[in-house]
Amino acid sequence: MLLSKKIFKFSQTRLYSTLTSKDSLVYGIREKKAISLSNLDDVDINSKTHVKDNLFKNLAITSVVKSCMLNLIKADTTIKNIDTDEIKCSDIQCLSIPKIIQKNDTPVLRNFLDLVKKEHEISKLNKLEDNTASNLVSDPQTEHVNTAQYYNLLSGIVKPAYPVNIHEDKIDVDIFSIGAETGSGKTVAFLTPLLEYLVLYRSKFNNEKNSSPIVRSVIFLPTNELVNQTYDFLMKNGTPVHLNIKKFDVQVTPSQMISSLRESVEDPIDVVICTPEKLTKSLKNINPSYYSHLTNRVEYCVLDETDILLDKNGSLDGLNGFLKDCKNLNTVINCSGTITDNYLNNLKELDIIKRANENNRHQIIITKNLHKINNNINYYNIDCSIGALNNSRLKALGQIIFSIYKKNKRDYTNDPYFMKIFNRIMVFANTKESVLETEEYLRKLLPNANIQILIKETSVEDRKRILHPYLNYSSRDEVFNKEKSNPIPKVLKNFEWIPDSNIKTPIIFSSDTVFSEDIFINRKQDINILITTDILSRGINFKKLKNLILMEPPKNVLSFIHRIGRVCRYGDTGNVNYLSNIKAYNNNAVEKNASVYMITDLDDTKHNWVRNIKKAITFKKKFI
Repeated sequence: MLLSKKIFKFSQTRLYSTLTSKDSLVYGIREKKAISLSNLDDVDINSKTHVKDNLFKNLAITSVVKSCMLNLIKADTTIKNIDTDEIKCSDIQCLSIPKIIQKNDTPVLRNFLDLVKKEHEISKLNKLEDNTASNLVSDPQTEHVNTAQYYNLLSGIVKPAYPVNIHEDKIDVDIFSIGAETGSGKTVAFLTPLLEYLVLYRSKFNNEKNSSPIVRSVIFLPTNELVNQTYDFLMKNGTPVHLNIKKFDVQVTPSQMISSLRESVEDPIDVVICTPEKLTKSLKNINPSYYSHLTNRVEYCVLDETDILLDKNGSLDGLNGFLKDCKNLNTVINCSGTITDNYLNNLKELDIIKRANENNRHQIIITKNLHKINNNINYYNIDCSIGALNNSRLKALGQIIFSIYKKNKRDYTNDPYFMKIFNRIMVFANTKESVLETEEYLRKLLPNANIQILIKETSVEDRKRILHPYLNYSSRDEVFNKEKSNPIPKVLKNFEWIPDSNIKTPIIFSSDTVFSEDIFINRKQDINILITTDILSRGINFKKLKNLILMEPPKNVLSFIHRIGRVCRYGDTGNVNYLSNIKAYNNNAVEKNASVYMITDLDDTKHNWVRNIKKAITFKKKFI
């Protein structure tokens, strides 16, 4: 099916999309400071990108990179027993990967591949498949070779350096800004063309007689958790495609960083993964000489969660300086789950973007579901100002947790595996004070539950420990042995229902005083509850998380979009859109959706922005 391309007139910037909708909503915040998502209605349709059957295996990339990425996706997905041939590209992968790798199709690459075939008589052996962007598709009867054989074939032949275009004494930089819904596989969308580039080309500084470090590419992320997550994903199956990959997280000391860079003189680093401050502040201040040599050799740069990185209160100035210092940079990829007017304005402040716009080398690639409600999520609004909840968010929270536990007990009575996995609940609050208040209440209400909080002050080690059960999940064999347990006692004979609410769950609170034994009478409950702020709303890939609670409406639409993006993510059992034929034994029908509960009170319902969010949920409109 032919995808559609739309051209949006933004400083000569090309914008690609599958579809845009005229449905829109204006969304403000309590402080009435305007925060608007960019309205992308004025566009033309025409796209030439096409991936046969939308299958990842049909992407026109080298076989070694394709095999590497497919195995990484398979290792990361929560859906087991799947064939890599069945994995589909997400919308953003279909749109962005073919467009980005087109830049690899150069005369020097064609000559190199011809030389490889000539040197090793590949035309006679029929053993090497190189589906590059130059359409070098082999005979269907050819036999695939594994990674080791591939590199044996290349031994003795020097790969070409990427041929840059020089314009007005400066290298022309190709910039791709990707925008796609949260949890849609953007990490795979930027890693695939990056690995493809690193496999096909060498650094022009390789084998030079000097004592300067060589770092070929850098991936910048806004938080330490995302640095570790991206590195762990790449290294799931060991070092990918013979590349040297380093991460500089908060636990890497300045001396360790300098040591790694010193080693790169002999063994060039292909990818560095870090926050901007690690290089633009720490390294630059500690060893300006190494910083200068590093920036002079970087060819490829990825900015993930770019709208946060380019915030004027964040890393904008540091990144602007870093990108200006990269004299041999030829490619930049920006990724974000939201594209705001403020983000586009900040992009224009980067000198490298200004030049790319002038030369028509900046492409913005978006999907049809950008800024749109995920149809795999069931949304519930709980108005605690109505009925027996007496305008108490905390009582409403306790009620929701009780209903989740009761539903899981009903659905998984005979399956402790799913009972354990889906009794993990994530709670978002707007402030640190709200997090602490919620924790105190739940510890009294559920003394035997495993309740954790994660805030800005939480240490790195504690963050790893707290996040582990949410970023990973036990296999069926590791789940606790089933034990007979007493049913949940009914503490009230009569149940009331919340009027004017779209959640059908009984009210079990009859007074302002709620005791823990009202719900769970001295009984150990296998419930894990994580309470946090927006510190975990960006990019974190939670696994098999089915229940998300918003203690209050978030302050702006960006926060709402990224919070609800923690569920139904790419490759998770809650979102099965990217697999053509799932044969997993644990693909239970009830796994296919997740639930988001938002608690509002009497004051919230007076504001238009709360009513607008309800409309977006009800009518599946975009938040623009």
